[in-house]
Amino acid sequence: MSNANFSNAPFPFNLIPITNQYPGFNEHWFMDIGFSLEKSMFIAAIYPWLEILIFGGIVWLKRYKDSGYIHRIDERRLTTKCTT
Repeated sequence: MSNANFSNAPFPFNLIPITNQYPGFNEHWFMDIGFSLEKSMFIAAIYPWLEILIFGGIVWLKRYKDSGYIHRIDERRLTTKCTT
């Protein structure tokens, strides 16, 4: 964590063992915490788009299956006769 003053906080943060390992945002902080922070920010930015694509695809497949288009293709195959 950083050198935050938790003495006036509404929640008793003094009970949580938070050590002042990093005096600020230095190179060691970025080496330890920066990758996890960057990864979580990337996932938070990309997930809404993935959710739209995945669940939109599922909805599209359900609508396509419910439309009966696949069954009409099978009926055309059965009723079509090949004449030579």
